[in-house]
Amino acid sequence: MINNKIGRKSVLCLAILFLLDFSFTMPFPAGATDPLDNWHVRLDASSGYGLGYGNGTFATVGDLGEVMTSVNGIDWITLTTGTSTLLSSVTGGNGILVATGELGAVLVSPDSGVSWTSRATGTQEWLNGISYNSTGTFAAVGMEGTILTSADNGVTWVSRNKATGWYLWGISYGGGCFAAVGYDSPDFRGAILTSADNGATWTSRTSGTGQFLWSVAYGNGIFAAVGDGGTILTSADQGVTWISQNSGELDHLFGIAYGNGLFVAVGDFGTLLTSTDGVTWTSRNSAALQDQQFLAVTYGAGTFVALSGIGALIQSDPMPLPPAVIKGDINNDRQVDLRDALLYLMVTSGANPAGVRSDYTLSQTDPDGDGKIGIQDMIFVFQKISGLR
Repeated sequence: MINNKIGRKSVLCLAILFLLDFSFTMPFPAGATDPLDNWHVRLDASSGYGLGYGNGTFATVGDLGEVMTSVNGIDWITLTTGTSTLLSSVTGGNGILVATGELGAVLVSPDSGVSWTSRATGTQEWLNGISYNSTGTFAAVGMEGTILTSADNGVTWVSRNKATGWYLWGISYGGGCFAAVGYDSPDFRGAILTSADNGATWTSRTSGTGQFLWSVAYGNGIFAAVGDGGTILTSADQGVTWISQNSGELDHLFGIAYGNGLFVAVGDFGTLLTSTDGVTWTSRNSAALQDQQFLAVTYGAGTFVALSGIGALIQSDPMPLPPAVIKGDINNDRQVDLRDALLYLMVTSGANPAGVRSDYTLSQTDPDGDGKIGIQDMIFVFQKISGLR
């Protein structure tokens, strides 16, 4: 919406005259191999069921209490937890690793997985997922709608929720809110619960799907959840409302992670999808992905690592470091050029062109910060590409 008294026709004429002073050779970035099209098998097999990253350490946990860790995703070492319990999830935060598993198991390590201490949880339910928030709270979810929280580095755990027939599997934190996902078997629907008070109280949300939801991640102001049948749901309002997105897949999706400006979702038959906004998804292909059933994916140390059903660990090429916020990058190609100028021109002239980034308001790329696309933004871009800024 135009924010001043200059008419659209005048703006259009001025902009066209301005553009005539420039070459119409639009500088597309030089072709380069995408790191997410190149994956490498780091470990052929392990007993791993869960995968996470925290405190500078990748960790996978699995059968008989086995733990493997890596600082770079390439070199992995096997460690022992001193328990024969099957472990299914792990995360890091506030200087510790926390793993969960069967019979309400919670194990805590203060030294990147070298030593572990078992903690009492007061439940015998299987704990399938765990997450950590920026205020020092760990939250674990599991069978029968079980949710536990700890605010003292995993030493003591408080029961926050129980729901017969609910199977909670994934949990993530972002935007001041926890979101947990799974399946509500009494009502035959995907289950979603959210908490905005460090996990103390939880609210059931409408998922709009009958599919099992296995995992959820947060990034760029958005929660994205994945599940059976290629299901992908997103929420941009702290998990209150959820929208179904087209993944282009029918295979089950079991894991999702966010890092370096991208969501990465993984699942059956080597399925690997990526998205910058949770709405538009791209299928990736790699020889290393074929015939794999991926259970989980995580991001850390500038790379994505995925875990398969046979415990194989597969790593992407290193991701380039994201640039600082680029004001005026309306099409999200990480540069400001004539393509951005043309999009601003069309929008301020009343058109609704394709190519405008869906997260424009959230991305902090709006030059004047008013959350609108207006003439002042267009002028900024013209000045930018002409070297005046």
